[in-house]
Amino acid sequence: MTVMQEPAASGPTARRQDGLVHSLLRFLARLPLTAKIGGVMVAVVVLIAIFAPLLVTHDPTTQSMIQRNRGFSAAHWLGTDAFGRDVYSRLIVGARYSLAITTASLLAAAVVGTFLGLAAAYNRGGKLDIAVVWLVDVLMTFPTLILGVIVVAIFGPGPLNVALAISVAFLPRLTRMARGVALSIVSNEYIEAARAIGASPARIIARHLLPNIMSEMTVITALWLGTGIEVETSLSFLGLGVQPPTPSWGLMIKEGIGTLYVNPWPSLLPVAAILFVILGLNLLVDGIQELKNPGTRDG
Repeated sequence: MTVMQEPAASGPTARRQDGLVHSLLRFLARLPLTAKIGGVMVAVVVLIAIFAPLLVTHDPTTQSMIQRNRGFSAAHWLGTDAFGRDVYSRLIVGARYSLAITTASLLAAAVVGTFLGLAAAYNRGGKLDIAVVWLVDVLMTFPTLILGVIVVAIFGPGPLNVALAISVAFLPRLTRMARGVALSIVSNEYIEAARAIGASPARIIARHLLPNIMSEMTVITALWLGTGIEVETSLSFLGLGVQPPTPSWGLMIKEGIGTLYVNPWPSLLPVAAILFVILGLNLLVDGIQELKNPGTRDG
């Protein structure tokens, strides 16, 4: 009896997939050493956040007055805090909350800001452009953290409202960036040709403008991610973010302030984690920008 075998994937789909993989590998190979180091640093933290439930050794919310302010040991790898909670487990779980809230918020702000910026650039000088620029200018008069505090003060503390606050705080900046990048493209000949043949504004924005600013907006969003982490941890430090007993890096810093001279690690370790992530992001983004713009290299 003949056994029928499914044919292997072939044709345009397989070639397209192979092309994407090879392009990604070539791009990674061309990255400067500093960018590769930054990428590894960021990847380590992201993997820790993803697999946090598998990496924790204790329940991060369980308190024990007997185990208060213990040092590093086999039972508690990074010691315990003032409530007897395992610092290592809280640090791992805190990475998940801090990164998830910040990443989701910035992605939402980037999507909305990109389309607002594209629409404004396409209608340059029109009513929509004037309205968007006016709104962006008004919102950018507030510092990022202050704008986030205002939003949380209106809607109340909590992870969802912090995410909304971060999105609102970064929306004007990302909208302005998208509009600025799109303005350099909207006057090109192929845009004018698309208008001449009767293409709708939505089609021109989706087919011609959006693909040409995607890479630039991706880099810009990644660059703002470090600042977003600072805003999220600052809001948690102020008591406006993730609420106890759920761990987050900003909340851990706040809770450890009271015992800083007795047991500094519950505060210093989340600070070190924040610095590690931001340094990795900066190295990665700087390397990508250097690769895209070789003329910016020193010497």
